[in-house]
Amino acid sequence: MDDDPDGGHFSSDPEFKESLVTSLSAIAIHKVPISRKVLYALGTLPYAFTLNVIGFYFNVFLLDVALVDPLYVSAIVLTGRVWDAITDPIIGNLSLRTKTRLGRLRPWLLCSAIPGATVFFFLWYIPGEDWLMVHKFAYFFVLYLCFQALLTCYHVPYTALIMHVSQDFRERDSATFYRMSMDTFGILLGNVIYAVSIGVLADGPEKCVGGRKQRQGNTSGTEMAYWLGALGIAVLYIVMGLTSAIFTKEQEDQQKLNKTVSFFQGLKLTMRFRPYFYLVMMYMFGWIAVNFLQANFGLFVIHALNMPDHFQYVIVVLLTSMLLSMQAWQRLVLRRFGKKTSLFCGYMLYIPTVISISMLPMQEEDESQQDAWWKLTVVYVIAVINGFGISGMYLSAWSMLPDVIEESEIPYGVRREELFYAYFVFFTKFGAGVTIGISTAILKIGEYDVNKCKQNENTRLTLRMLMSVGPVVMLLISLIFLHYYPITEDRRKRTKLELENRKRDSGKARLLEDTPADNSLASAGDSATRTNEHVLDSGHYGSNGATEHEDVELSVSKL
Repeated sequence: MDDDPDGGHFSSDPEFKESLVTSLSAIAIHKVPISRKVLYALGTLPYAFTLNVIGFYFNVFLLDVALVDPLYVSAIVLTGRVWDAITDPIIGNLSLRTKTRLGRLRPWLLCSAIPGATVFFFLWYIPGEDWLMVHKFAYFFVLYLCFQALLTCYHVPYTALIMHVSQDFRERDSATFYRMSMDTFGILLGNVIYAVSIGVLADGPEKCVGGRKQRQGNTSGTEMAYWLGALGIAVLYIVMGLTSAIFTKEQEDQQKLNKTVSFFQGLKLTMRFRPYFYLVMMYMFGWIAVNFLQANFGLFVIHALNMPDHFQYVIVVLLTSMLLSMQAWQRLVLRRFGKKTSLFCGYMLYIPTVISISMLPMQEEDESQQDAWWKLTVVYVIAVINGFGISGMYLSAWSMLPDVIEESEIPYGVRREELFYAYFVFFTKFGAGVTIGISTAILKIGEYDVNKCKQNENTRLTLRMLMSVGPVVMLLISLIFLHYYPITEDRRKRTKLELENRKRDSGKARLLEDTPADNSLASAGDSATRTNEHVLDSGHYGSNGATEHEDVELSVSKL
């Protein structure tokens, strides 16, 4: 028997040593290959393509192309988003009850991809001219509800798959970064498809006669532009969704079914956990601010700034800034200063930009080319800064959710990632849906007329208020919840060590049952426990977020 530094003894039996090494190798957390993270991240593209194209273009499409009354548009968007939010926890619970050889989550992705893409395609088709307004309302209303339900069947199980990528929070953070980057790329690509399609094919769905819109024919160039854009995204929706679902595997130890709960039981279970409550409220109000901009940005650029030929390109610039700044947030802010600080910095970039752009004067028809270019340049610069701020808000908030789920395992003893993700998305979508519906109804109060070629001053003022006052108020409320959010970087590391100790003790107990004659392994485990307690008391962590004793733990104590 060989002595260890703490006075314990390891068996000299070669078979025992081989068994110990095998157990350590099986339990130790391995680094997840980049290819697996990329394949997982591809699954976010259907959601990124469709929901953000709808967010930026659907209001413009319904109001200025399909010529649907603002009150009808408000009813479509409000009811659709609320319905979308309601179905999230329902699908989360149903996924808990799913039992197949492919797992609990992947079958939902495989079965919903093709129907969801098909409904999305027909969502951008305009019925014939002989259709009454109420008939057009019914058509878009039904299709929008169907699409939101199918997207929920895909997205809720997909987001829960992050817990199956790895049990190590750093690997999950890395996978989340890949997903966020792919998500932003998908948002950008989807909007580029629409921007190019509109820029090349759009020739105006109407002509003006006495300041009123007159349809030119059954299918205009602008209608065809939206339709072809939808076709391209629908094809990518199917390809990317099925690819991720096929190649992302569920871990067996994460597939153990927890007891299913009702909607209100799940709501009580999740929202009584205080870190989760603060995170949900913080992200909901923050994302409501972003949805104010998303729903009204196109209309604002077209009517309040009088730049109808540039609105789709300004959107592309904003989203390009989001994509390119993602890496900077990850490396320079998130890792160095923590997630709370990163989120706060994102807010501080977002607030000045929405105030600044809302104060820009309208571009007049007879103004000089120099003045016109000056205003256009300012719009693009503000879009770049705004995209940088949204990137920080988005990445930071979503990377906090796995931390909360891991923290909840300490008092609850189990992980309910499906419920935590489902209610997280539920409150976000519910808040955003109500906000977008109300903001569209406010346009009606502001005298928005779908048949007018140019909106009046009251409508332009309404758009400026929706772009500035609404987002700022929502972000100030979100900052209050951010202040009380309790999970700091140090607390996250302590949680990780606590969960590792539990897994080690559980593994040690199982191994001791197989080797009752030798109690030396318990001595080694106790030594590792003392090491962890020393690290927690002293607070010594390495620069990469791991403890200085991690190498020792990986080789001896992670049992």
